[in-house]
Amino acid sequence: MPSNPPQPRPVTPPRLGAAQPAPADWRVDDDDLVSELVLSGVDVSGADLSLVDVQGCRFAGARLAGSRWYRGGWRDVDVTDSDLSTATFPDSGWTRVAVRASRLTGIGLAGDVLEDVDVSGSSAGLANLRQARLRRVAFRSTQMVEADFGAARLEDVLFEDCDLGGAQFSQARMTRVTFRRCRLDGLQGVEGLAGAVVEPLDVTDLTLQLAAALRITVSLP
Repeated sequence: MPSNPPQPRPVTPPRLGAAQPAPADWRVDDDDLVSELVLSGVDVSGADLSLVDVQGCRFAGARLAGSRWYRGGWRDVDVTDSDLSTATFPDSGWTRVAVRASRLTGIGLAGDVLEDVDVSGSSAGLANLRQARLRRVAFRSTQMVEADFGAARLEDVLFEDCDLGGAQFSQARMTRVTFRRCRLDGLQGVEGLAGAVVEPLDVTDLTLQLAAALRITVSLP
């Protein structure tokens, strides 16, 4: 009997203490340490920030669309019902970050390190994770159409109930990565899934892509 394939290691949730509500006049500037705050309804859309560290914070109903966080770090952060669409995080990292029911369309995390990150019930189409390093990351019930994982390194990563139609995995490297009940049709760079665990029902979506990668001609009746 074949042994069960190894499963991804679980994600460690954010370590959150007794955060205080941010003052009404709260703002963030370069080189700031944003620590232990509840940031409800804040609007930093389009902000261009450098060297900002966010630790032990909760974003709720926040608007961060189009913001840029250069060489920053998010650690022990909870994000709910917030808009991070087209936000970018160049030369940055996320550690113990949970994102729920939020908009991440076109988010830029290329080349970043993501450790212990859990994204659920969100939209992340066109997300850019090229050359990113993902360790203990879970994507659950999230729309990720045409997300880009090209040349990314994925270790202990779970995709569960996600729409990955047209996503890019060219030259990705995978260790203990599982796809469970996901839409996988139209994937690009399907050879980058080498080493991943795919549930039987999901394999159907991969048939034509695998055939093309292996230069197999499928004869239709």
